[in-house]
Amino acid sequence: MRPILQRASILIPDGMTNDATALARWYKGSSLTLDSMASGMVRTHSADAPIADSAPAGTAFATGHKSHTGYVGVLPDEATMPGQQPIAAGDVKKPVASILEASKLAGKSTGIIATSEIMHATPADFTAHYPDRKNYDALSMQQAYNGVDVVLGGGGKFLEAAERKDGQDLVAQIKDQGYDYVTTPEGLKNSTSSKLWGNFSPEALAYNLDRDA
Repeated sequence: MRPILQRASILIPDGMTNDATALARWYKGSSLTLDSMASGMVRTHSADAPIADSAPAGTAFATGHKSHTGYVGVLPDEATMPGQQPIAAGDVKKPVASILEASKLAGKSTGIIATSEIMHATPADFTAHYPDRKNYDALSMQQAYNGVDVVLGGGGKFLEAAERKDGQDLVAQIKDQGYDYVTTPEGLKNSTSSKLWGNFSPEALAYNLDRDA
């Protein structure tokens, strides 16, 4: 018998709320393709505020834990929103495992794809742990050694020694780990590697309207 392949994906359109999708349905006059994929909802408020930025919102998706503004994949300093349990003193800013990391421990292949920089808050929530979303040096260093099988997105310059305060050449270190490191659509299409890292822009990719496909 052929093995049954189990795949799970999470699609996160940044800032897209229910009222945005409702408006899209009204304009289209019918349901959206994403409606056939929707399977649940996540409350993404912060541990200490009703409105979250991308970092704690992504942390809620990735780990099931509420966090604080700007915190990536770690617990908050305090939890004061209704229904939240207090944070123990020893757990402040403690890293918490993501669903991607749990999948890797369970023997699954994993991947992260973004149109932003890979080390931007939302993709970083699944692949790194640090209480400062702006520290791309720390986040990208963790991502380079997280064992993700496929990484595709932007932010290539933040892996280069000249752009990093620590002077580390993460591109070389990624290649040393056996990744096929590609920077063009042709390189992506031609790759046959089981470990693939694609960086297609120095920073975030261009908006779809402006992108040269």
